[in-house]
Amino acid sequence: MAPTETRTVIPMYSYSRIGMNIKATWTPIQPPKPSKKPLSTTPNSSPTPLRVLTYNVWFDNMFQEQRTRDLLRIIQEENPDVICFQEVTMKFQRIIHKDPYWKENWTMTKFEDQAVTVGESWYGTAIAVKKELHKSFVCEAFLVKLKGTKTARCLTVVEMKPRTFVAQPILVSTVHLDYTPELRKRHFRIAIDTLSSSSADKPIPSFVCGDTNIDSYDELQPLLNAGFVDSWIATHPPTPAASDLSPFADLDIGATNTPPPEYSPDLIRVDPTYGQTGVQLPGKARKENVRRLDYLMCRNMNVKGSKLVGTEPIDKDKVNLSFGDEEQKALEGVKVWPSDHVGVLVDLEVVWNGSSAYVENAASESAENESLI
Repeated sequence: MAPTETRTVIPMYSYSRIGMNIKATWTPIQPPKPSKKPLSTTPNSSPTPLRVLTYNVWFDNMFQEQRTRDLLRIIQEENPDVICFQEVTMKFQRIIHKDPYWKENWTMTKFEDQAVTVGESWYGTAIAVKKELHKSFVCEAFLVKLKGTKTARCLTVVEMKPRTFVAQPILVSTVHLDYTPELRKRHFRIAIDTLSSSSADKPIPSFVCGDTNIDSYDELQPLLNAGFVDSWIATHPPTPAASDLSPFADLDIGATNTPPPEYSPDLIRVDPTYGQTGVQLPGKARKENVRRLDYLMCRNMNVKGSKLVGTEPIDKDKVNLSFGDEEQKALEGVKVWPSDHVGVLVDLEVVWNGSSAYVENAASESAENESLI
């Protein structure tokens, strides 16, 4: 089914210098120049790995600088290729835009473009792509407005087109869905339509990820019916004890065995991503509804592995930023995590010459192998 919602193209940005006398800044990546050299009609014989991190970074101002620094530490350690953020604020964007590691290694969409295109809100979504990946793919971003919400929500998409051979693009998308079930149902349908191919037999390699806000795992059924796979369950099939486990109980224990036929776990409760992190005050019981809200649902891609990140409280010795005296006093007995959600890190794979992707007709022109990144 072809998407019926309007797509608004937005730039991706890179920290770079235009001209010798202009100070480096975050500027839009220029589109590639056409080339008369034809693309190869033979795709890569080897699969393309893609490590993806989806993370709701929590819009709250509490310890936001420290939390963002710890998130950057996690990103450097885990080394993803693509990051999908939810609850991005201007303050969060300013922090990462100033970070030397981020400026050197990453490109991303901007919060301001979403605000202009979709509407004003205190937070939004963003997709970041490793600079190195631009050497192999032409990356173009667009937004699809999700109507009916009070917080200007949208589907943020990056289309990744191979530079050296003819094949379907990879569609990377993220979303932060509404609290209203009726709206979530409608917006899941929009996501499915947007990521659907014009071909009836071979869908585009794609995924949608983010904070779903779902109340029941049944809400994901339209995605499952459309051929999308829950990447976490694909790599962590639940066991009878899985509903009582989480990465906060024992990181060495995983739900990796096939459950017996009579076992039907509540898959929204298995390995929760929300309700156990954030800021924990001493002597105060948590009252959150602990559940799995954060998903990466993929189609026509192989899932090789997945893990949760940001499950540990911040160790200030690992973060290159000191807490002030007053903050240090306030932190006595307080546990602070990078976010009130944990991140989901997934290793994906596209098999260009196999069942996971297929080759289209040869194009007459191709993009140059380098663009301004």
